[in-house]
Amino acid sequence: NQRINPNFSTLQQFEAVGTSHYNSLQATLNRTLSRNVQAQIAYTHSKCIDNGAQFSTYATNSPAMIENPFNRAYDDGVCSFDIENTLRVNGLYVVPFHGNRLIEGWQVSGIESAYSGVPFSVSTGFDQVGLQGGDTPRPNYVAGCNPYAVTGAQSVTQWFNPACYALEAPGTLGNTGRNTLRGPMFVNTDFGLVKNTRITESHNLQFRAEVFNIFNHPDFAVPAAAIFTQGTNGGGNLNPSAGRITSTVMSSRQFQLALKVVF
Repeated sequence: NQRINPNFSTLQQFEAVGTSHYNSLQATLNRTLSRNVQAQIAYTHSKCIDNGAQFSTYATNSPAMIENPFNRAYDDGVCSFDIENTLRVNGLYVVPFHGNRLIEGWQVSGIESAYSGVPFSVSTGFDQVGLQGGDTPRPNYVAGCNPYAVTGAQSVTQWFNPACYALEAPGTLGNTGRNTLRGPMFVNTDFGLVKNTRITESHNLQFRAEVFNIFNHPDFAVPAAAIFTQGTNGGGNLNPSAGRITSTVMSSRQFQLALKVVF
Protein backbone atom coordinates (compact mmCIF):
# COMPACT_ATOMS: atom_id res chain seq x y z
CA ASN A 1 0.00 0.00 0.00
CA GLN A 2 1.26 3.46 -0.91
CA ARG A 3 0.11 4.78 2.47
CA ILE A 4 2.86 4.63 5.10
CA ASN A 5 0.31 4.00 7.83
CA PRO A 6 -3.17 3.02 6.55
CA ASN A 7 -4.56 3.38 10.07
CA PHE A 8 -4.51 7.16 9.68
CA SER A 9 -7.03 9.03 7.58
CA THR A 10 -6.07 11.65 4.97
CA LEU A 11 -3.87 14.66 5.60
CA GLN A 12 -4.37 17.61 3.28
CA GLN A 13 -1.06 19.16 2.39
CA PHE A 14 -0.16 22.00 0.02
CA GLU A 15 3.33 22.29 -1.40
CA ALA A 16 4.92 24.41 -4.13
CA VAL A 17 5.81 21.35 -6.20
CA GLY A 18 3.91 22.02 -9.42
CA THR A 19 6.07 22.07 -12.55
CA SER A 20 5.04 22.68 -16.13
CA HIS A 21 6.42 23.79 -19.45
CA TYR A 22 4.70 25.03 -22.59
CA ASN A 23 5.94 25.23 -26.18
CA SER A 24 4.02 26.45 -29.18
CA LEU A 25 4.13 27.48 -32.80
CA GLN A 26 1.90 30.49 -33.42
CA ALA A 27 1.03 31.91 -36.82
CA THR A 28 -1.29 34.79 -37.70
CA LEU A 29 -2.38 36.19 -41.04
CA ASN A 30 -4.14 39.57 -41.03
CA ARG A 31 -5.92 41.48 -43.76
CA THR A 32 -6.76 45.06 -42.87
CA LEU A 33 -9.97 46.53 -44.23
CA SER A 34 -9.48 46.74 -47.98
CA ARG A 35 -12.10 46.56 -50.72
CA ASN A 36 -14.76 46.12 -48.05
CA VAL A 37 -13.14 42.98 -46.58
CA GLN A 38 -11.29 42.51 -43.30
CA ALA A 39 -10.08 39.06 -42.15
CA GLN A 40 -7.76 37.23 -39.78
CA ILE A 41 -6.52 33.65 -39.50
CA ALA A 42 -4.76 32.51 -36.30
CA TYR A 43 -3.32 29.03 -35.72
CA THR A 44 -1.46 27.59 -32.73
CA HIS A 45 0.20 24.19 -32.42
CA SER A 46 1.27 23.65 -28.82
CA LYS A 47 2.20 21.19 -26.12
CA CYS A 48 1.89 21.69 -22.36
CA ILE A 49 3.33 19.13 -19.92
CA ASP A 50 3.11 19.18 -16.13
CA ASN A 51 3.00 16.85 -13.12
CA GLY A 52 -0.66 17.37 -12.33
CA ALA A 53 -0.09 19.60 -9.29
CA GLN A 54 -2.55 22.34 -10.15
CA PHE A 55 -5.58 24.19 -8.87
CA SER A 56 -8.72 22.08 -9.22
CA THR A 57 -10.51 25.00 -10.91
CA TYR A 58 -8.55 24.29 -14.10
CA ALA A 59 -8.76 20.50 -13.94
CA THR A 60 -12.41 19.67 -14.43
CA ASN A 61 -11.51 16.87 -16.86
CA SER A 62 -8.76 15.33 -14.71
CA PRO A 63 -7.95 14.96 -10.99
CA ALA A 64 -6.05 17.93 -9.57
CA MET A 65 -4.11 16.10 -6.88
CA ILE A 66 -0.87 14.18 -7.16
CA GLU A 67 -1.69 10.50 -6.84
CA ASN A 68 1.64 9.38 -5.38
CA PRO A 69 3.24 12.06 -3.18
CA PHE A 70 6.41 9.93 -2.88
CA ASN A 71 6.94 9.85 -6.65
CA ARG A 72 5.55 12.90 -8.42
CA ALA A 73 6.88 11.65 -11.77
CA TYR A 74 4.04 9.11 -11.71
CA ASP A 75 1.70 11.95 -12.71
CA ASP A 76 3.85 13.47 -15.46
CA GLY A 77 1.71 14.03 -18.54
CA VAL A 78 0.07 16.64 -20.71
CA CYS A 79 -1.70 19.47 -18.92
CA SER A 80 -5.41 19.07 -18.39
CA PHE A 81 -5.98 22.23 -20.45
CA ASP A 82 -3.59 21.19 -23.24
CA ILE A 83 -5.03 21.76 -26.72
CA GLU A 84 -2.66 20.63 -29.47
CA ASN A 85 -4.23 22.54 -32.36
CA THR A 86 -6.23 25.76 -32.27
CA LEU A 87 -7.61 27.45 -35.38
CA ARG A 88 -9.58 30.70 -35.39
CA VAL A 89 -10.81 32.43 -38.56
CA ASN A 90 -12.80 35.65 -38.50
CA GLY A 91 -13.91 38.07 -41.16
CA LEU A 92 -15.94 41.21 -41.81
CA TYR A 93 -17.58 42.29 -45.05
CA VAL A 94 -18.91 45.80 -45.53
CA VAL A 95 -21.83 45.54 -47.94
CA PRO A 96 -21.27 48.16 -50.69
CA PHE A 97 -24.83 49.40 -50.80
CA HIS A 98 -25.26 53.09 -51.50
CA GLY A 99 -28.37 55.19 -51.41
CA ASN A 100 -30.61 56.18 -48.53
CA ARG A 101 -30.23 55.37 -44.84
CA LEU A 102 -32.21 52.13 -45.15
CA ILE A 103 -29.82 50.36 -47.49
CA GLU A 104 -26.49 51.85 -46.40
CA GLY A 105 -24.34 50.74 -43.44
CA TRP A 106 -24.76 46.95 -43.52
CA GLN A 107 -21.95 44.66 -42.34
CA VAL A 108 -21.68 40.87 -42.27
CA SER A 109 -19.21 39.10 -39.94
CA GLY A 110 -18.36 35.62 -38.79
CA ILE A 111 -16.03 33.65 -36.53
CA GLU A 112 -15.03 30.02 -37.12
CA SER A 113 -13.34 28.14 -34.27
CA ALA A 114 -11.85 24.65 -34.30
CA TYR A 115 -9.88 23.09 -31.42
CA SER A 116 -8.39 19.69 -30.68
CA GLY A 117 -10.00 17.68 -27.90
CA VAL A 118 -8.86 18.15 -24.31
CA PRO A 119 -7.04 15.29 -22.54
CA PHE A 120 -8.54 13.24 -19.74
CA SER A 121 -7.51 10.42 -17.43
CA VAL A 122 -9.25 7.08 -17.08
CA SER A 123 -9.78 6.01 -13.49
CA THR A 124 -10.37 2.75 -11.68
CA GLY A 125 -13.73 4.06 -10.45
CA PHE A 126 -13.25 3.29 -6.76
CA ASP A 127 -10.45 3.41 -4.20
CA GLN A 128 -8.72 0.12 -4.94
CA VAL A 129 -5.45 1.46 -3.50
CA GLY A 130 -6.67 2.72 -0.15
CA LEU A 131 -5.73 6.37 -0.65
CA GLN A 132 -8.89 7.64 1.10
CA GLY A 133 -8.41 11.02 -0.56
CA GLY A 134 -11.54 11.30 -2.69
CA ASP A 135 -9.88 10.75 -6.09
CA THR A 136 -9.76 7.25 -7.49
CA PRO A 137 -6.48 5.83 -8.89
CA ARG A 138 -5.82 4.85 -12.47
CA PRO A 139 -6.04 1.19 -13.59
CA ASN A 140 -3.52 -0.96 -15.42
CA TYR A 141 -3.17 -0.60 -19.19
CA VAL A 142 -3.43 -3.76 -21.30
CA ALA A 143 -0.24 -3.77 -23.38
CA GLY A 144 -0.76 -3.52 -27.14
CA CYS A 145 -4.43 -2.56 -26.90
CA ASN A 146 -5.61 0.49 -28.86
CA PRO A 147 -8.09 2.42 -26.67
CA TYR A 148 -9.64 4.09 -29.72
CA ALA A 149 -10.27 0.79 -31.53
CA VAL A 150 -13.90 0.35 -30.52
CA THR A 151 -16.64 -1.88 -31.84
CA GLY A 152 -17.93 -0.09 -34.93
CA ALA A 153 -17.12 3.58 -35.47
CA GLN A 154 -15.92 5.75 -32.59
CA SER A 155 -18.97 7.62 -31.29
CA VAL A 156 -20.50 9.26 -28.24
CA THR A 157 -21.83 5.88 -27.11
CA GLN A 158 -18.31 4.39 -27.04
CA TRP A 159 -15.48 6.92 -27.30
CA PHE A 160 -12.79 4.54 -26.06
CA ASN A 161 -12.48 0.82 -25.41
CA PRO A 162 -12.77 -0.03 -21.68
CA ALA A 163 -11.35 -3.50 -22.41
CA CYS A 164 -7.92 -1.88 -22.77
CA TYR A 165 -7.75 -1.48 -18.98
CA ALA A 166 -7.51 -3.99 -16.15
CA LEU A 167 -8.12 -3.65 -12.43
CA GLU A 168 -4.89 -3.15 -10.50
CA ALA A 169 -4.06 -5.34 -7.51
CA PRO A 170 -5.43 -4.09 -4.15
CA GLY A 171 -3.10 -1.57 -2.52
CA THR A 172 -1.14 -0.82 -5.70
CA LEU A 173 -1.24 1.94 -8.29
CA GLY A 174 -2.00 1.08 -11.90
CA ASN A 175 0.45 1.75 -14.71
CA THR A 176 -1.86 3.85 -16.90
CA GLY A 177 -0.47 7.32 -17.47
CA ARG A 178 -2.23 10.55 -16.62
CA ASN A 179 -4.24 12.31 -19.36
CA THR A 180 -3.46 9.66 -21.96
CA LEU A 181 -6.76 9.98 -23.84
CA ARG A 182 -8.46 12.91 -25.56
CA GLY A 183 -12.05 13.90 -25.93
CA PRO A 184 -13.86 15.11 -29.09
CA MET A 185 -12.69 18.19 -30.94
CA PHE A 186 -14.55 21.51 -30.68
CA VAL A 187 -16.06 23.24 -33.73
CA ASN A 188 -18.21 26.37 -33.64
CA THR A 189 -19.40 29.06 -36.07
CA ASP A 190 -20.78 32.45 -35.03
CA PHE A 191 -22.48 34.86 -37.43
CA GLY A 192 -23.32 38.54 -37.14
CA LEU A 193 -25.31 41.09 -39.12
CA VAL A 194 -24.91 44.79 -38.28
CA LYS A 195 -26.70 47.87 -39.60
CA ASN A 196 -25.30 51.33 -38.81
CA THR A 197 -27.62 54.27 -39.41
CA ARG A 198 -26.44 57.85 -39.01
CA ILE A 199 -28.94 59.98 -37.06
CA THR A 200 -26.92 63.15 -36.63
CA GLU A 201 -23.29 64.14 -37.11
CA SER A 202 -22.34 62.63 -33.72
CA HIS A 203 -25.08 60.02 -33.16
CA ASN A 204 -25.52 56.64 -34.84
CA LEU A 205 -28.14 53.96 -34.39
CA GLN A 206 -26.77 50.42 -34.59
CA PHE A 207 -28.86 47.29 -35.05
CA ARG A 208 -27.17 43.94 -34.36
CA ALA A 209 -28.43 40.44 -35.15
CA GLU A 210 -26.05 37.74 -33.90
CA VAL A 211 -26.30 33.97 -34.10
CA PHE A 212 -24.04 31.85 -31.90
CA ASN A 213 -23.36 28.28 -33.09
CA ILE A 214 -25.33 29.04 -36.24
CA PHE A 215 -25.06 25.48 -37.58
CA ASN A 216 -26.19 24.05 -34.21
CA HIS A 217 -23.11 21.83 -34.17
CA PRO A 218 -22.96 19.61 -31.05
CA ASP A 219 -19.65 19.82 -29.17
CA PHE A 220 -19.35 16.96 -26.72
CA ALA A 221 -17.67 16.78 -23.33
CA VAL A 222 -15.17 14.10 -22.31
CA PRO A 223 -16.67 10.64 -21.74
CA ALA A 224 -17.26 8.83 -18.47
CA ALA A 225 -13.77 7.73 -17.46
CA ALA A 226 -14.45 5.37 -14.53
CA ILE A 227 -13.69 1.87 -15.84
CA PHE A 228 -15.01 -0.21 -12.94
CA THR A 229 -17.52 -0.19 -10.12
CA GLN A 230 -16.72 -1.78 -6.78
CA GLY A 231 -17.83 -5.38 -6.47
CA THR A 232 -19.41 -7.01 -3.44
CA ASN A 233 -16.44 -9.34 -2.88
CA GLY A 234 -13.75 -6.66 -3.00
CA GLY A 235 -13.17 -6.90 -6.75
CA GLY A 236 -14.47 -4.73 -9.54
CA ASN A 237 -17.15 -4.94 -12.20
CA LEU A 238 -16.96 -3.26 -15.60
CA ASN A 239 -18.78 0.07 -15.53
CA PRO A 240 -21.44 0.01 -18.31
CA SER A 241 -21.09 3.80 -18.72
CA ALA A 242 -17.31 3.73 -19.30
CA GLY A 243 -16.42 5.51 -22.54
CA ARG A 244 -19.89 7.00 -23.01
CA ILE A 245 -20.42 10.74 -23.55
CA THR A 246 -23.58 12.14 -21.98
CA SER A 247 -23.12 15.94 -22.06
CA THR A 248 -22.02 18.81 -24.26
CA VAL A 249 -19.72 21.80 -23.64
CA MET A 250 -21.42 24.24 -26.00
CA SER A 251 -24.97 25.53 -25.95
CA SER A 252 -27.27 24.97 -28.90
CA ARG A 253 -27.96 27.67 -31.49
CA GLN A 254 -28.73 31.03 -29.89
CA PHE A 255 -30.05 34.27 -31.40
CA GLN A 256 -29.39 37.73 -30.00
CA LEU A 257 -30.89 41.03 -31.18
CA ALA A 258 -29.68 44.42 -29.98
CA LEU A 259 -30.31 48.09 -30.70
CA LYS A 260 -27.61 50.57 -29.67
CA VAL A 261 -27.22 54.33 -29.77
CA VAL A 262 -23.58 55.21 -30.44
CA PHE A 263 -22.42 58.72 -29.64
